[in-house]
Amino acid sequence: LEKAIVDLHRVAKNAKTDGYHIVTGMGAHQILSAAIHALSNDGPKAVYAQKPCWARFAPIARSANTLNATWTEADALPSDMRAVVEIHTTPNNPDNKLIPAAFDNSLKITDRVYHWPNQKLPADVPYADDDLMVFSMSKLTSHP
Repeated sequence: LEKAIVDLHRVAKNAKTDGYHIVTGMGAHQILSAAIHALSNDGPKAVYAQKPCWARFAPIARSANTLNATWTEADALPSDMRAVVEIHTTPNNPDNKLIPAAFDNSLKITDRVYHWPNQKLPADVPYADDDLMVFSMSKLTSHP
């Protein structure tokens, strides 16, 4: 499975895979919950996503099976960005724009479910090399 995923990203030319661990799950809720849990394992973290964003991010953060993660709006974020887990969606849903992350020094989960050549012009889909990236097979196959 890992080889097939690496080969798929190589053919799609949308993500670097060398030096990365591949984690699979049944969907975004499961993968995002696991990522939030892992990134907040060392202490309390505020979880944030720049708007517009997927409405399910807040409930996922609230149910991430950890007492250390709290969904937080922009006006209540701590000043120490190392205490923030930012879910950054690029290209953004619903408008498909490439919006930069809100914070440079936050811990990032980069939601790249729409980062496939069938979702944008192939020339507009550069190799992604974020620390933690989430992809979706459903968007690759153009399912909602």
